Formats: sequence, C-alpha cells, structure tokens
Amino acid sequence: MDTGTLTCVLLRCAVRGDVPDAQLFSGLDREQWDGIFAMSCPHNIVALVFDAIQALPGEYRPPKDIWLKFAVLAEQIAEDCDRKAGYVAELTRFYREHDVRLMLLKGIGLSRYYPVPNHRRSSDIDIYLFGEIAKADAILSEKMGISISSDVHHHTTFMYKGVLVENHYDFINVHVHRSSQEIERLLKGMAAEPGDVIDVRGEKVALPTAEFNALFLMRHMAAHYAADRISVRHLCDWMLFLEHEHANIDFTKVNGWYERFNMHRFANALNGLLIEHFGINADFLPPFERDRDLEERIFNDIFYPTFTQKKPKKGAVKIVIWKLRRFMVNRWKHRIVYNEPWYVSFFRSFVSHLSKPKTITH
Repeated sequence: MDTGTLTCVLLRCAVRGDVPDAQLFSGLDREQWDGIFAMSCPHNIVALVFDAIQALPGEYRPPKDIWLKFAVLAEQIAEDCDRKAGYVAELTRFYREHDVRLMLLKGIGLSRYYPVPNHRRSSDIDIYLFGEIAKADAILSEKMGISISSDVHHHTTFMYKGVLVENHYDFINVHVHRSSQEIERLLKGMAAEPGDVIDVRGEKVALPTAEFNALFLMRHMAAHYAADRISVRHLCDWMLFLEHEHANIDFTKVNGWYERFNMHRFANALNGLLIEHFGINADFLPPFERDRDLEERIFNDIFYPTFTQKKPKKGAVKIVIWKLRRFMVNRWKHRIVYNEPWYVSFFRSFVSHLSKPKTITH
C-alpha cells in the first residue's frame, strides 16, 4: 500500500476506535513511517493517527525517534485544544456578561464527536454573535484593549491570547459567487433556530442545528476545495457529524439544496469516499448516485494535489500570479462546486479583492 492509503487506514481505525491490522504494517521501513508522519501533518491528523499507532503491537510500530515525533506533537495538539476550549469559555462568559449571545461554529462542536475530542486539531476559533458584531467588537476593544481587524470579507478578526478569532457577520463570503447570497439567507434563517448547547468549562455554549451544519459544512468544504484543497480531517468531521446527527437531518431538504447550488456531485463523491475508505454505515447517508471516477479523482487530489507550487512569502505581484495559476489548475473543481461559470466568479473575485485590498495577498 502507498503512504496515503496506510495513513487513511490508521485514521479510520482511530476515529472508529478499532485496532489496525498489524500485518499491513509489517516490514515498513523508516522512510515509509516518516512518510506517514509527513502525510499526517498537513492534514492535521497527527494525534489521531498516533492513537491508532499506539494500538499496534510493539514490533509493528515505527522506529523510536519517529514514535517520539508523533507523541510530542500529539501532546502539543491536546494541550492546544484544551487551551482553546478555555478561551471559548472565557469569550462566552465575557459576551454573556455584556448581553451578547455567542454561537460557536465548527471547533469543539465537531470535536465532541471524536473518540478523543482534544486530538482533533483546530487552528482558529469561529463565532457568530447574532447580528451584534459591531456592539461586541466595540465592547471587546474598550474593555480588553483588543484590536479588531476588518480586512477580510464576512467576518472581523482579533487575536485572543495568541489565538485568531473569526467573528462572523456572514457565514460565507457572499461577494464572489451569486449563489452564496441565497445560501447565506438560508443559513441566517437556520441560525435563528435553537440548536445544541454544550458545557465548556462551566459555560453553556450554543451550537448550530444539524441542518445548518449539513449545509454550512458542505459549502465550507466545497469552497475550500474549489479554491485549493481540503484535508482528510474535513472528511473525518463530515463522517462523524453524519454518524451522530443523521437522525436530525431532513436529507430530502438538504439534497435539494445541494442540487440547487450545484454541490450535489461533490457531496455525493465525499459520501462515496466515506463508504469506500472509512467504512461508514450507508444507512447514515441519504440515497445518492455514485461516481467512482470522480470519487477517486478527489481522493487522489486530497492526498496528492495537482497544484503543489508553494505560495510566495512576499511580493504582491508574485502572489497574484501564484493565485492565477492555482485558479486555472482548479477550474475543474469549480464546475462541481458552483453553479456560475468560472469566468463570472473570476471577475467577481477580482472586484471583491479590490474592495478588500489586503485579501489580495492573503
């Protein structure tokens, strides 16, 4: 098996709580184990893969130095997740004390589905304040002296104790794709409906409804994939979300949304990958038509992307050229994600960047 497939085997066992087939890892040399580690890092699944590696018999485990690399990074990820959970509680308490409601997007709301929640790595904290973003940002700036940035579309941002917080006034960027405006209206309507509430360090934190996430998570993955790529962790999130929430989703309605916004082929392919590579029970999925060629193309692109050129660290012209090359290579993804022609989206994206110039180099 290739490195990507072996990594996927370990990941599948980790999220399912299974013991890997040790024979698959018999005779793996240092280079192969190093390849699994290197594959796990950009997909943010190191701690999850390490959970499965620990279930292997001693003679099938990686060399000690590679084992230690996994162990150290897994511990750092767990500590980082715990730290961010504390920050979510602190922000929730702060806003509550100033009569502002907070809803958490992604993050802890998804990590709770994992066997070891603090092994799901996350980068920033995404919040929604039910239309009171201006009031909340002003209070945060006044009371805590925190600088608020509005350099990008659909959310303001600020650093809280070293962690980036995205404070959403829109759930998705409505400035590039016309269909996003209609999706945003749907999401805003569903956001007003009561969802789950979880306890985070003694604070009650609101989460979106399952149907909100069925549309939001799919659009979020689709947008990331069309622009660049998604990670295997996105697939894990989607699988565990469906396993835990399928009974709370009206799939007839959700599939209608996917069809309307031309995300159905992408959504069907992801669901096919969950069956093919992660062993999800098909009963947790809506009826869908499989396209195995598209599934394989997306799976290979996730692990071995066609566009691999690194983004320049500086130089606006170099970054723009890099973005243009990436856009042209990824045009085929656009056709299975959006219902507008790529050249229309390209023009609207150009105008969007002009309205927020700092996004040109982001």
